[in-house]
Order: sequence, then structure tokens, then C-alpha cells
Amino acid sequence: MAGAGIYLTTRQSIIFFNWVPTCAIDALSAYSIDTKSSIGYFTAYCLPDGLWYGALLISQGAFLRDTRLSRCIFLISILLPFIWEVLQICEDVAGTFDPLDLLAYLITLSLFTLLSFIKYD
Repeated sequence: MAGAGIYLTTRQSIIFFNWVPTCAIDALSAYSIDTKSSIGYFTAYCLPDGLWYGALLISQGAFLRDTRLSRCIFLISILLPFIWEVLQICEDVAGTFDPLDLLAYLITLSLFTLLSFIKYD
């Protein structure tokens, strides 16, 4: 929900929001983030990706079992955003490579790993 809030306040031009009434988007524009600063840029463009990755890790972690297939799927979930981001350097893959996205993924993975260790200790 936090990621959706960030998208609604900073990136209203996304086609997904065509179903949101214009008056709702206009009301949220008062909460827009200044993307000209480093923190604002990271918040508007990288943090939603990190939040998405965190949701992926949490959901996949909930289904993780002690089977080879389960661990393989979880490993793919861990690697997927890193691989996808690096592949965006090529023109054949949709998206724009941003090294700060890799940083957001790394921070998210580190927090997830740390909290997982704390949970099981």
C-alpha cells in the first residue's frame, strides 16, 4: 500500500491509474515528493521497487518448505529483481536500468535476511 501511495503521489501518468478518478489524483498531488533531490528521487523511483521486492520475499517465505522445488522457487524469487534490473541494460528488455534500484533490492534483501535470522533465533 505504501508503494501504491508513492505511485499515486508522484507518478500519476502510469496507465494503471486511468481508472482512478482525476479528482482523487488531484487531491493527492498536495503530497507529491520533490524528485529533484537524491532522497526524493530514491523515494519516488526506487523505494516502490524495494517494497515490491519485500512483498515478494515475504510471500515466498510464507510458502517456503523443506523441499528442493520450494527452495528453488524461493532462490529464483531472491535473484529475479537483480537479474531483471541488470538485463535492462540491454535494449531488448523493457525498462530503464537504475543502479539505485539494485541498492533498494540489496537493502530489502539484507533487512529480510536479518529479520529472518532474528525470527528463528
